[in-house]
Amino acid sequence: MAQLAMSERHLQVERATRSNAMKEMALLQEEIMRLKEDVAFYKGILTERSAAGVPKIQGVKITRTMNPLEYRYEINLAQTGPEGKPIRGSLHLTVQGLQDGKNVSRDIVLDGEQAGMMVNFKKYRRVDGLFSIPESLQARSLLVEFVEAGDTRPRLSQTFSLSD
Repeated sequence: MAQLAMSERHLQVERATRSNAMKEMALLQEEIMRLKEDVAFYKGILTERSAAGVPKIQGVKITRTMNPLEYRYEINLAQTGPEGKPIRGSLHLTVQGLQDGKNVSRDIVLDGEQAGMMVNFKKYRRVDGLFSIPESLQARSLLVEFVEAGDTRPRLSQTFSLSD
């Protein structure tokens, strides 16, 4: 009887160890993917052959949170070519979708700035955060725009899908 109890306890410990190892392996795989994305990002900056100091949207990652009306964004801005002067401007996000059967666009307030989040960078800048959409809005895409300081029109503009 004691040997059976000891065997069951040994099996429980083995299962717990295996479960912890599987969880740790999944976390490590996520970290490896994030690091691979970072390497690709930096490689893209270093190998860009365009004019010095030109801003570029290097990458955008948008994921829905546990709340179906909330999204997490990560936007990578880069300065292409050989090192140039610092880049200054504002980042604007606009959700596009359907509301009451009509196509609508809703500006997203970033860092409390209705006119866009101010960003200054030299070489690269990662901007991340959360935004929420109204319950009545069926979001389809996110428009990301960068307006350089002194300009009135966006220097960069890209649209990204929000569909699942």
